[in-house]
Amino acid sequence: MDSARKHCYVEALQAAKRASEKKGAGLEQTLRMAQLRWDRRERSLLAQVAALQSEAKLFALAYQQRLQGYLLHISSIAEEIGRYCERDSRTLSDMQSHASNSTSAKLQKAVEGLKGSTEL
Repeated sequence: MDSARKHCYVEALQAAKRASEKKGAGLEQTLRMAQLRWDRRERSLLAQVAALQSEAKLFALAYQQRLQGYLLHISSIAEEIGRYCERDSRTLSDMQSHASNSTSAKLQKAVEGLKGSTEL
């Protein structure tokens, strides 16, 4: 092979090498840009997840407080019903006691009246 031909091949190889290096540099730049975009997207998604977790915690706390309020209200109603039933049972027993005392007193008067009429 003559030197002109060798030189032509060398130049062609060098040109191919430069083109490959240029293409490689372009691909590396594209890769870096894609990596930056993905990193930004990942940070954005992580921030959204954190915000959603915080929001879920706030909703959970709010509903827990509402539930506690409802439970307190129900307890209050149950206590009120208990006191009402207790008062009614005392009133009923008082009425029964009063009725039996009244009946006993009437019976006792009737017996005394009978005793008094038999003594004559």
